[in-house]
Amino acid sequence: MIEALEREGVAIEESELAMIPNMKTALTGEKAQEVLQLIEALEDSDDVQSVYHNMELQE
Repeated sequence: MIEALEREGVAIEESELAMIPNMKTALTGEKAQEVLQLIEALEDSDDVQSVYHNMELQE
């Protein structure tokens, strides 16, 4: 896709793969905090490159 756009003269500034969930899971309160702590722990691990989730925070 990028090559086709460049052939047409469109300048590409940035390109990346995005992981977008089809379904989101709404979480509130204690469950939301638990998942956020898990996500943070995974992100802090040197063995983990990326963390994706389908959580939607409800206030």
